[in-house]
Amino acid sequence: MAAIFILAGGMVGFASALLSMLLLNTSLLTALGIWSGGGLLVVILGLGISLLGRAGSGAKSAQIDPQAHRA
Repeated sequence: MAAIFILAGGMVGFASALLSMLLLNTSLLTALGIWSGGGLLVVILGLGISLLGRAGSGAKSAQIDPQAHRA
């Protein structure tokens, strides 16, 4: 899951850096900072949302009675 978010973050960061260079006329160093920041933001948000989904699903499961295994 993390590898997918890292790849997606790299692509989103690259696209935002390229657009900022073309539309906002930023320098190369600023575009590299946007690429890094945008990519990290996508990775952190994606992993955070995926971890929140797991925590919510575990709370709904019921506990099994320890006496249920004895015959």
